[in-house]
Amino acid sequence: MIDWTRIAQLEDDLGADELPGLVSLFLAEVGEAMDSCQPEREPTEEALHFLKGCALTLGFRDLARLASDGEGILKQCGGQSVDKSAIVGAYTLEREELLTRFPQE
Repeated sequence: MIDWTRIAQLEDDLGADELPGLVSLFLAEVGEAMDSCQPEREPTEEALHFLKGCALTLGFRDLARLASDGEGILKQCGGQSVDKSAIVGAYTLEREELLTRFPQE
């Protein structure tokens, strides 16, 4: 679920006119990074770290937690233990929730 308090803070910091642009950029960059979580690929620590940072920026709590967990798992035992389907699922749900407020063209 999205941390709407974080969204409100960004809106205050950036202004209501600038936030939709940040959302568009976020969705484009995270969408590309999510490719590393596809079934045929193995995510890297760097990709999961990037996802975690982006998710925290825009209040994607579940994605941030799962990416952080995955990053820790990779440090300990390699990529096969990372729950890629949970990461993709969290991103999909939180993206849909965000798009209810910030629809994209």
